[in-house]
Amino acid sequence: MKERSLTKGEEKQKERIVKGMKKAKGDFKDRYGDEAKSVMYATATKLAKEDITEGMEDKIEKDIDAGMSTDAIIGKYANKRTTNTDEIRKIIQRIKFKKFKGRN
Repeated sequence: MKERSLTKGEEKQKERIVKGMKKAKGDFKDRYGDEAKSVMYATATKLAKEDITEGMEDKIEKDIDAGMSTDAIIGKYANKRTTNTDEIRKIIQRIKFKKFKGRN
């Protein structure tokens, strides 16, 4: 399974997370031995990817409530957060489905 690449924003977030983890490097070393550095970077990558989409969902929901079109929302977030427009489209669809389901 191929993972998507990190965006520039996610890459910066990953580096901030790694810097924070380095304070607990001894704990990682105790748990993972020689693989500690790899585990730290893998964990930071996962957290950086999650952080971006979690923050986007609330903002996208507000944009939907404000009446923005799907294309406008994709344009707004694709440039700033991620180039993966499919991911943004899935978030929009999930939010719209949840709102539609709540009306019935």
